[in-house]
Amino acid sequence: MILIPKNSRFFPTDEQRQQSAARVLDYPPEKFESYNDWFFYIHIDPVQRMIHAFGMYVGLFFFVMIFIEWSYLSIFYYLLGVFFFYGLGVISHLIYDLGKAKSAPRYFLSTLVVVIQFNLATTFGYYDKRLRKFIKKYPFVIEAYELQEIKRSHFFKFLSKN
Repeated sequence: MILIPKNSRFFPTDEQRQQSAARVLDYPPEKFESYNDWFFYIHIDPVQRMIHAFGMYVGLFFFVMIFIEWSYLSIFYYLLGVFFFYGLGVISHLIYDLGKAKSAPRYFLSTLVVVIQFNLATTFGYYDKRLRKFIKKYPFVIEAYELQEIKRSHFFKFLSKN
């Protein structure tokens, strides 16, 4: 069994976007022990995390291409790497929470570690274990996201329903 937000969908409705934006505003960074905890909180939606993880892997590919094929194309590889690694995450927040979950640029380095950690946890299937540990520290997350348990085998079916 894994925990999934009740309203998580591949294609969120306007109402779901509004709910996500309100959730971010209801629980600002000040309600958390650390900024990185808040950063983890704003990335609980599995679809957003999948988009972030996809962007990280594609971005890394382009960053590696800079060194493999060092040429005038390297600037394009760099720009594509930045777009996928960072820009795709920004776009996912525009889609899912109307861009309300903006992290402060001064926290870029510390949140970079957190985003890589939850991208790896999402990719390799141990995110739920980290989420449950997070919930022990912040029990209100269950209600804020309306988390519910589903069978892992029903994950994609759940995210696809209307």
